[in-house]
Amino acid sequence: MSRYDGRDDTRSTGNDRAVDHRNPDRIVSKDRWSGHLDMPARHVDLPRGEDRQPVEFRGREYRLNGEQSRALSSVGAFRVVPTDDLSDSRSQDTWQSTLKPLADQGLIERHDVVLGQKKSSVVVLTREGKQLLDEHRREHGGDRQEYYARLVKPRELTHDAQLFRVYRDEGARIDERGGRVDRVVLDFEFKREYQKYLNRKDRPDPPDLAADMRAFAEQHQLAIIGGHLELPDLRIEYQDDDGRFTHRDIELVTEHYSRGQIAGKEKAGFFCHRGSGGRVGGGHSHRGGTPFDPKWMRG
Repeated sequence: MSRYDGRDDTRSTGNDRAVDHRNPDRIVSKDRWSGHLDMPARHVDLPRGEDRQPVEFRGREYRLNGEQSRALSSVGAFRVVPTDDLSDSRSQDTWQSTLKPLADQGLIERHDVVLGQKKSSVVVLTREGKQLLDEHRREHGGDRQEYYARLVKPRELTHDAQLFRVYRDEGARIDERGGRVDRVVLDFEFKREYQKYLNRKDRPDPPDLAADMRAFAEQHQLAIIGGHLELPDLRIEYQDDDGRFTHRDIELVTEHYSRGQIAGKEKAGFFCHRGSGGRVGGGHSHRGGTPFDPKWMRG
């Protein structure tokens, strides 16, 4: 139970009902924090109301409200997010109302960058912001949500900064179908776990890379296409409207992708989105299908 809202941690079984994962026989009503945009904040015990409340951390008092808790955790989950994508429909100026108070308290940093030949502002967590989230994690029935700090890999900034927008689109589709998003996984986590698996202490000598790849792919429900382990840019883990655990793998494709590359991603079961927004192939999602000509994505 959160000390800020007094509600239990619940998981969805439909559009208007949820089940307490610690007591599956107890059905409760879903609250307003059950949508995909609220998912990152459901993993932490931070304020959810409209008024700013004190949050103690390492001898310092921070003050957060619900929108700031949601923004802070969303930035952490996606590593880097354009400020415009964090807009609060109830506020004309998200920076002043939600983000600047976080920056003033040393929890986020704003950077002015160029994204797709356009000047933009993005926000990232500071190390202190990440530590605050990690320290205030809630008990969760599933895998933990990872949070990231600082601006890293500048060459991949344009790509990474679009993932939150893609998540908003796909998460909305999951919500509309009565699902409930549990967490997101970035490609960085898959790469990190794969390297840890390849460097495990009990790995046979000499190693069998093909066997390792197959075992890792099976364990993480990934595909091997043409001898290559396909890792999505983003995985959305969720429960569908029947309460079954599943996931949706997302690939953000650009004009640099060839037809063969897009075909491989779709064969792996990825939902392909073009960099400028929208799904590739008019919403086609799963295995098979004909990829679009990459020239189309430049338009």
